Amino acid sequence: MCAESSERRGRFCSSAFGGTSRSRPLVPLPASSSDQMVGEDFTKSIETEPYTADARYNLAICKMQTEDYEGAIAIFTEYIDGNKAAEGANETEQAVNYGAYYYRAVCNAALAKLEEAIADYTVCIEQQYEPAQSYYQRAQIYAALGDTEKKNADLAESLKYTN
Repeated sequence: MCAESSERRGRFCSSAFGGTSRSRPLVPLPASSSDQMVGEDFTKSIETEPYTADARYNLAICKMQTEDYEGAIAIFTEYIDGNKAAEGANETEQAVNYGAYYYRAVCNAALAKLEEAIADYTVCIEQQYEPAQSYYQRAQIYAALGDTEKKNADLAESLKYTN
């Protein structure tokens, strides 16, 4: 799933796809040769109906699976910005929106954009979206940054959400 050319990239990406989700799977399907075709289908859908949130979200997932992290980040950001403007979103729609923050954090971490990843994981934690995974992933980033105190605090919080 992740390019292992960078030790940092491999570490963050390989452990980031886990947990359960309220509305979207946190473990994307393994990338395959059909991912590009599926991505093209979502792109066509977006061109036809540019405000179709599901197509935009799914295209970002396809880009992430094919390791186009920059492309995925751009689409997740559009998706998040569009959903911020939506009034009266129900609980499911809000959960999907926080899933976009989570996956954008995964992509940022894969590109070693650690401060951006921390910010997105923090949003997930504040909104109680996959808190165990979000705390754990943020702890991994703090470890890479050499901040043992924050790493240990996040690991302790992550354990509170596990069985």
